Amino acid sequence: MNLNQQKQAPIDAGGVVFGVILGMLVGGVVALFKAPRLRVRHQPRKPIIPAPEPPAVKALPTLPTDPVEESRTQAIAAARRRRFELGV
Repeated sequence: MNLNQQKQAPIDAGGVVFGVILGMLVGGVVALFKAPRLRVRHQPRKPIIPAPEPPAVKALPTLPTDPVEESRTQAIAAARRRRFELGV
């Protein structure tokens, strides 16, 4: 029998759908048995204790500062620390 002489049967769509669904079901069952098991130890839950509220702090009056002067003060302090570290 030659390949050209064979009659081509149309694909049965119902059989294909059934095969896909059956394959997914069987694959899911096999995956459940082959999956690594998660071993969880039962630990009693700790009661949730609310955090204590911080003590009330009075707001200190703030004076408007000059950002340039503040930066200059920080730079001078950093230079003094660096000079002290170097022993100069």
